Amino acid sequence: MRLIKLAREKGLIQLMPETTDDLWHLERIIEPGDLVNGSTTRKIKGQEGEQTKRQKMFIKLRVQEVEFDEFSSILRVHGLIEGGKPEEFIELGAAHSLSIEPGFLLKIEKENLSKRHIERLKKAEKATHSKPVLCVLIDDERADFFELRAFKTQRKGSIKSGKSGKLFEAGNWQKEFFSKVLAKIKEQNIEQVLIAGPGFTKNDFHEFLKEKDFNGKVFIEGTNSVGITGLNELLKGKRTSKIMEKLQIAMDARLMNELLAEIGKGRLAEYGPEQVKKAIQMGSVKKLILLDKFFLKNRSEWEELMQLVERSRGEIHIIDSNSSAGKELEGIGMVAALLRFKIN
Repeated sequence: MRLIKLAREKGLIQLMPETTDDLWHLERIIEPGDLVNGSTTRKIKGQEGEQTKRQKMFIKLRVQEVEFDEFSSILRVHGLIEGGKPEEFIELGAAHSLSIEPGFLLKIEKENLSKRHIERLKKAEKATHSKPVLCVLIDDERADFFELRAFKTQRKGSIKSGKSGKLFEAGNWQKEFFSKVLAKIKEQNIEQVLIAGPGFTKNDFHEFLKEKDFNGKVFIEGTNSVGITGLNELLKGKRTSKIMEKLQIAMDARLMNELLAEIGKGRLAEYGPEQVKKAIQMGSVKKLILLDKFFLKNRSEWEELMQLVERSRGEIHIIDSNSSAGKELEGIGMVAALLRFKIN
């Protein structure tokens, strides 16, 4: 994300998304009622006997709906035209959509540019310049690969060790296994690699990388498991590598760990929409935690509640529904809160 102008008192944001992840952030920032300004094309009817043509123009759109298509990497903003240029082609009040892709320059005008909007914009700007991490969870049976970005994880496959059959009997399984894992790492073209897992296999593989003069930055971490269980252990770990500390997905995982611990103790936590609403109205919420798809579906209802949390100096966290933390949050009601004091 490239932030060009940010004026909270005027409710003005001017920016350019640079990655698909930036569009994902914008879906959570652009809201019904906002004004979005950008370039587009519209079909213009020609004079009698002439064909319809597409006219490039700049429009100001009053937002009604926002829709992110992750497969095509396009954010579609639907609304009604309130202004634009050239004026002779502007049809005020007509329905239109802006298709926003990386590299699209746009301006957003909001009645209430809140702290949470600004924090998300700043995080998105920072994340754009952060490098991904390839996490390799390895033991003597298999290696699992995950690409870690600031807000998302993506599984990149798995390789079995071959610790059986003829290779095992010949004592060549580890060399063959490590060679395949190294080839997979090089295929991902990611500079930073975190090797984790139980036992000594991760350390043996690290030595193998040194022998092969691997050029990437390598970090080592111990876990009790491989696969998604091992990854979750890394994300939630209090003593995890520095490379993981600033990833938002790791922060979200640790936040959910804190929440579930408080719920387990029956102490300073609430979950489920009705109980959390009650806590907000009593001024008890220290950290409000919402699932992104719940927030997008119930935005109009929860916007005022979120403002109440901000006014009482609380924090707001919106968690990706595709992450492990998001799946945990969905399982307990899609909205939860850490409290300053008990409400019952």
